[in-house]
Amino acid sequence: MPRPVDTAAQTAVRTSNQGASPFAPAGFVKLRETSMSRQIKNKAELRAMVRAEQAKVPACEGACFGDIVWHAPDAGGCNWSLSTMEGGNSAACVEALRPFTDKLREAYNVPDEGK
Repeated sequence: MPRPVDTAAQTAVRTSNQGASPFAPAGFVKLRETSMSRQIKNKAELRAMVRAEQAKVPACEGACFGDIVWHAPDAGGCNWSLSTMEGGNSAACVEALRPFTDKLREAYNVPDEGK
């Protein structure tokens, strides 16, 4: 029995050579991002989570971001990002927050605004 390889933001897909790339070995495991594995959070919730984390980071003193911005899903399946960070040492703040925001982007999407 194969052991599970699922994570919160990825689904393991066992494939055969039928219909697969001619370069893919038989039975290889391909990881595919799925938006179904992401929970939906509204922008206000994500904004509050980021700002709470930002308040804990000394590098973020004096820096702020405008908002959570919806966009079509990117290659990883996430449909939002942070707007431009301004003030203070914004570049250092962005880098300090990146591990936190990357986890949020893997776990959550915002409601679709593209309709």
